[in-house]
Amino acid sequence: MDQTTIQWHFESWTPIEDIWAQHVRWDGLAGIGNRNFFVRLPEPYQGNLVEYDEALIERMAEEELRFAAEHFPAELKSLDRAPLKREIADWLYHEILARHGDPFIVGKREYGQPKPADAIASDQDGNYLSKWSTRFAGYGYHGGWYKPDRKHSVRSEDLSAMERRNLDFLGHYLK
Repeated sequence: MDQTTIQWHFESWTPIEDIWAQHVRWDGLAGIGNRNFFVRLPEPYQGNLVEYDEALIERMAEEELRFAAEHFPAELKSLDRAPLKREIADWLYHEILARHGDPFIVGKREYGQPKPADAIASDQDGNYLSKWSTRFAGYGYHGGWYKPDRKHSVRSEDLSAMERRNLDFLGHYLK
């Protein structure tokens, strides 16, 4: 039997409801820039304790693609994982900043002026917010730890030496 055939056999069985069959197709990483990956971050947060490296990003990419590996092994063999790895590195980079209260403000609303290209929302104070403010706010799996400090963005001196090294690694990784 080939991959385009679905076959099942039942005897002496009457379904109590309609039976539906659906064909599922995996589109790879299409639309990755618009998709909110629910990356499995290291637990507990280790950005201030563990040196981030390529091996961590590779492990996280493997975890993210576990479903595809089980259901679409042929398609996964030729997949370019670079976009997913960049998304993971971007997430980890911004998580460090969020842990220190970065509000991810990308500008102030001004009458008659267009909003910044990377702004996706605004707050009650007229600040334009980037996607990272919404990715870290309000999701139950974050445990409520993200409490943005609207007064200032994160400065280098707010970070531990390990966090600075991790941001440097992730920043170079994202170039």
